[in-house]
Amino acid sequence: TPAIAVDSVNLESGEEAVKYLEKGPPELVVLDMIMMPGMDGLDTYRKILEISPGPASCWMLNRSSSRPRRR
Repeated sequence: TPAIAVDSVNLESGEEAVKYLEKGPPELVVLDMIMMPGMDGLDTYRKILEISPGPASCWMLNRSSSRPRRR
């Protein structure tokens, strides 16, 4: 089975992710839905879609959060 090469970038906040993704469209976005400082994962993803519609996404929900959020 051939190996799959993956380049990844770890960013500390939603704002940082949006700024980084303005450089070009992602193939995959992995976000922490709740625990990101600043913008949460959902707000970040919405902003990413404004910049680059249609990236694949994978959500990680942190169920131990002390600040649950509903929309």
